[in-house]
Amino acid sequence: MSSGSTTRIEIPSRLTSKLSGFRYALLEHFVRDTIAVAVFGLLVGTFAIAVLDRFFETPVWGRVLICVVIGILVLASLAQVVNAAWRCRSPMKTARVISDREPAIGDHLIGALELAVSKSQHARSSSLRDAALGQVADEAARHDLHDALPESRRSILIRGSILIAVLLGLVALLSPELVRNAAARLIKPTSSLPRYTFTKIVPLAETLIVPWDESSEWVVAADSTSRWVPANASLRVGPRTFTAPVMMTPGTGPSDSASYRFKLPKLIEPVGTRVRVGDAVAEVR
Repeated sequence: MSSGSTTRIEIPSRLTSKLSGFRYALLEHFVRDTIAVAVFGLLVGTFAIAVLDRFFETPVWGRVLICVVIGILVLASLAQVVNAAWRCRSPMKTARVISDREPAIGDHLIGALELAVSKSQHARSSSLRDAALGQVADEAARHDLHDALPESRRSILIRGSILIAVLLGLVALLSPELVRNAAARLIKPTSSLPRYTFTKIVPLAETLIVPWDESSEWVVAADSTSRWVPANASLRVGPRTFTAPVMMTPGTGPSDSASYRFKLPKLIEPVGTRVRVGDAVAEVR
């Protein structure tokens, strides 16, 4: 009485090459998706900070949150790469992955590969198994296994990236410093790098001293490097808001002569003050 034996038949090289090619294409598919996600995330993050910085100083936690979201999306995409590599760790596993999307050719591949290893002494003869494997190898050679690749979001991400890149390019034509500043604040979200503003205010003292219980005036000047001098500026003193028109000094350039004269109310106690000139904001107490 003879015991069962295991007989192995060599898998045709053209079949293993076809399966290896699919495995490589699958990994490349997810790697390209990961790159597309990363590029799209960085472009959107830069654009978002550039827009938000026009209205207020995007806080550190906001920039960190944007980076975390981008990181999560990239890690999720990388997880698909690892998962694909694990699922295709052998020819049989690769055939099962193909069968999930292309059952016709996938089932033939699985059946042929199962013939390659027999644990029964009553298994088919080696010649029959060789013929079956050869037939399936020929069928796989005629079939485009790329049809079994999963659907990709890459085309949508590429179109979105191109759109955002064009918008950033248009902004860069107007002010390349703005785009560089937004990108730097995204890459280093916890840094103290100030936001870029088209209007720059001449540095103000942290504390403004005014007469006790008397009306007074306060002049805020636009820095000479300002690229935009708005017609009006606003000042918030406690709950009240005041506006002042721009004043220009005749005979000089517009930026270095622009200033705003505010009439301050009577004050008897310290109060927070916030001045806005265009997209520039400063706080004084």
